[in-house]
Amino acid sequence: MCLDVLRLGFATARSGEKRWRTTAVQNAGAFTKTPEIREASWSAPALWRFGRSAGEIGRRRERLRGNHGKNGDCPGFVSPFTARMADSMTAYLLALKTHMTYRKTLVLFVVVAIGAPVAGCKQHTASKTVDDKLWVNGELRVVVDTTHYVAPVLSFHGSGTRTRQEWALITIPIPDRPNQATRKREFLRLDGDYDHFFSSIKGSDFLLHQIISNMSTRQLFLFDPKTGKDISQPFPAQPTKWWLANRSRTACMILEGKQVVIRDTLSAATGEPKLLARPPWAGILERLKYGEYSAVLTDDARHLVLFPYTKSGRSVVASNFTSEVWSIDGSVEKFFLPLERKEGNFVDSELIGGKVMLLWRTLLSNGAEDGVELLDVQGESLHAGKISAFTVEHSWDVERGEMLFPYYEGPGWNSDSSRTFYLWNYSSNSVRRITVKR
Repeated sequence: MCLDVLRLGFATARSGEKRWRTTAVQNAGAFTKTPEIREASWSAPALWRFGRSAGEIGRRRERLRGNHGKNGDCPGFVSPFTARMADSMTAYLLALKTHMTYRKTLVLFVVVAIGAPVAGCKQHTASKTVDDKLWVNGELRVVVDTTHYVAPVLSFHGSGTRTRQEWALITIPIPDRPNQATRKREFLRLDGDYDHFFSSIKGSDFLLHQIISNMSTRQLFLFDPKTGKDISQPFPAQPTKWWLANRSRTACMILEGKQVVIRDTLSAATGEPKLLARPPWAGILERLKYGEYSAVLTDDARHLVLFPYTKSGRSVVASNFTSEVWSIDGSVEKFFLPLERKEGNFVDSELIGGKVMLLWRTLLSNGAEDGVELLDVQGESLHAGKISAFTVEHSWDVERGEMLFPYYEGPGWNSDSSRTFYLWNYSSNSVRRITVKR
């Protein structure tokens, strides 16, 4: 209701201005041959200035009538009728300007009178975002965060204060199975303004709960969605600026102080998370903050793979277009990638059959499809497929040799509507388009 009243006030202002512009341009029809009047068609003050100038010129020429034919300074003759017409035009334009000033003042008063109480109105909005996706054993587990905002009506888009958040876990069998249906369960609701994120853990019903204490530091917990509570102490003990989980979320690499450690996440349920390794990777994390490389902790938690982030904007040359494989003992293998691969994007990596592979994606020439390829660390293609270009971030089930690409159907996930996926089995190089009905 508040917005409708305000829109009515502005619509009145625009319609009044439009009617004035139409009348002014029609009355200026005889003068539209000059550049000054073409400009005046869009400017009331310019049109008024032109009319006033024409009247003054007419009167001056009338005064010079007596000199016509005496000194030769006046080559043309201006009749009294022409001068009177110029004076009439000046008077008309002056009256028109006075009338429009009155109308604009009245409209401004109405808009201010209506807008003052409207400014006190509040608008309530909500947005859905996907915190996490995990594709395991033919089921896609999606964590959806619904955030509610409240803001003044006259605020900019996206502004406002978070008032409430709700998290739900959606489990989708893909493809559809006769004895299984999509399941949705809300597991937490909080009032206030918080930064919480949840991730699924392979082989467990627990979630990995991340709380951001400020813009750069965070702590982790194990969370039980059945009870809606954390079941572990926060780890690390002090908030960290850097952490990275493996694909299964069963292990995570954390910067504790100045030391990088890898810990077992599920063991946090019984005390301090089990220490798996202390790799000498602190210098690597320092390099990653410049955004030139992306990093993946392999699922066995024993390798850190670096590959170029081609959207970083840096100048790509042969010497810096590389992939790197770091082991927990500190050893590293570095490989140069073909420069033609910079036309696409490296988006993921994993250890498969004892070999590190890179996932590369690029838009094809038809503009409607993306090519996806699994490469070795030197950029040679091992498997390739084609999917829709309108799909979003993939989920990878390494054991089944499959990747799932959801088709983009708007922000968030609606469990009550159908959704389309592209399923790429890279072992057979086959792609299936699957629609899951809710």
